[in-house]
Amino acid sequence: MSRQARAKWQVSSHVGTTRSGQRALLLDITKGVCCKLSQVGSLIWLAISSSPGGNTADDIVTVLQSHYANIPRTQLEMDTVEFLEKLEQMRLIYRHP
Repeated sequence: MSRQARAKWQVSSHVGTTRSGQRALLLDITKGVCCKLSQVGSLIWLAISSSPGGNTADDIVTVLQSHYANIPRTQLEMDTVEFLEKLEQMRLIYRHP
């Protein structure tokens, strides 16, 4: 398993979260920016934020598989990593080894 695959993702301390139905609303307190996630993005966010020690991308994909069994795991993996990297670029989450 690669180092990146073992990295755990956590929510940045300056990000607040609330829910609107099945979608998460994120607020970057330092930038004053609000972001509304899709239903899938909200599941990923919940998987990250519900674990105090963080979750690996593999852990998150396992959660998604229970909701989207008809989508191949490899597709879920690629989409999840892309989404995590986007959230990381926005400094909403961070990874640690």
